[in-house]
Amino acid sequence: MKKAVFLTLGMLFLSGLVFSLALLIFHNTQGTENRFAEISLYDRLYELDNSVQRGFRELFTRNSGITFANRTPFPANNTGRSA
Repeated sequence: MKKAVFLTLGMLFLSGLVFSLALLIFHNTQGTENRFAEISLYDRLYELDNSVQRGFRELFTRNSGITFANRTPFPANNTGRSA
């Protein structure tokens, strides 16, 4: 009789453990899907922003004759002295 009780308790414990792991995996999957949707939205916004910037840069360059260079305005050593 004792063996049957321990076997039943052991099986209940294992089934609860499997169920809780399944719930954890399910919630992790839901969070991953939400993060993927958020990242894809930010990626679309980034691409749209780059496209608008390129369009304005192209219009300005075409009409003004000034070209842009992607450089930092100051050197890494901002003291003004050479090392």
